[in-house]
Amino acid sequence: MGQPNDNEICSAGDGRPAKMPRGEDDHISAVDLSKFIFKEVLGGDPGRKSIFILIENVENKTQAILIMDKLAFAENGDVISVWLPATKLEVKAINDIYHNYIAYLGDQFSGVKTTIIYPCTEKHIIKYRRKELYIAYETSEDYRNITLPYIKEKAVSLQWVYNVLEGKSEVDRAIHHDKDPITGFLLAMDLKWSGTEVDSLYLQAIVNRRDIPSVRALNSEHLPLLKNIRDSVYSIVEEKYGLESSQIKMYFHYQPSYFHLHVHVINLKYEAPASGMTSIPLEEVISNLEIWPDFYEKATLMFMNGKQDPIMEKFVAAGRVNMLMFCPTCGRLTTLEDAGGQFKFVCSGCHFKMPVNGEIRSRIYPRLKDIDDVLGGPNVWENAQVTEERCPKCSHDRAYFMQLQTRSADEPMTIFYRCANVDCAHRWKD
Repeated sequence: MGQPNDNEICSAGDGRPAKMPRGEDDHISAVDLSKFIFKEVLGGDPGRKSIFILIENVENKTQAILIMDKLAFAENGDVISVWLPATKLEVKAINDIYHNYIAYLGDQFSGVKTTIIYPCTEKHIIKYRRKELYIAYETSEDYRNITLPYIKEKAVSLQWVYNVLEGKSEVDRAIHHDKDPITGFLLAMDLKWSGTEVDSLYLQAIVNRRDIPSVRALNSEHLPLLKNIRDSVYSIVEEKYGLESSQIKMYFHYQPSYFHLHVHVINLKYEAPASGMTSIPLEEVISNLEIWPDFYEKATLMFMNGKQDPIMEKFVAAGRVNMLMFCPTCGRLTTLEDAGGQFKFVCSGCHFKMPVNGEIRSRIYPRLKDIDDVLGGPNVWENAQVTEERCPKCSHDRAYFMQLQTRSADEPMTIFYRCANVDCAHRWKD
């Protein structure tokens, strides 16, 4: 599922024609990327093999976000038999029986699942820009005093959700609709799923009721609704996609991306975004409410968000979150200071200052000698693995490598190399 401005366009390799939402969105036509220019790489997700790119229309200067995900391979012998003989290989390295290549499968199989948010807003840009992530532990009091007022004050319009529920948009992605006003829900394909490969199955079950913003508002009164979603989805997914109940995961996000109760449904093989730390399994919610009818009204719930997010700023202002950040200029640990209600990171070394919701465009990382010390001293390299990475200083074709998390948790680890040539021992990072 997606908001009305989230226009999904699938490439030729997806094996199906591009589909656009129907109903109120019939006037929308495919976006012509030749009319756009590159502005900025907002971020990416190596696990999803995705990239988020900010682009701009050269004619009207409106901006868009281009979200591109590599598609999963079809585990189908007939399909493999088509691309296998036509595949071209580029040699990268050969070691005994191990041959490493870059394979080019041809245009028919080079499709990339693509979502375009156009026109995008500043809120969209903030959402997809790489973030420094922090964890907050929200008590029931925090929810009443911080989160709930924020939801009421700043919540994005849910009209797009109501349009989906009423069959006015995204009709082609709907799978099942139980229209009971109390226990009913709509089951539909999430926009993250191409709709073809079952291994990456991703659905959403959106409840008909409009008075339940999130898992926080659930109590034992809602058990018939939750059990209906669980039992119906198990039955539908098994009948339609051949997956048993033990092969799928159903869960809530907290905090959710939009405040209208919905359940995520994925194939266990698929590592969906935010399906780990920020997810609460549906079965666990049902069990908790059967034991404690008001569990989620009283429980302390963890959520994770970027420091640019307004709700995280409110938790910082209330003294509910401690933020740490290394100075992007000199690498020292900064302190968090309250400047009349405006929180800033301040470095005591180089006097760098930045608002909590500021953006870092470039960063100085700790020196490689310091990394040696953090890892356990120079001798730690003796136990490091060797890779066929060419030294940029002496051109030796092998190097030791180690990985270290020097950035926020949502970013890939930094790889540090040390040349295997004992006369060089040059170090660099990727």
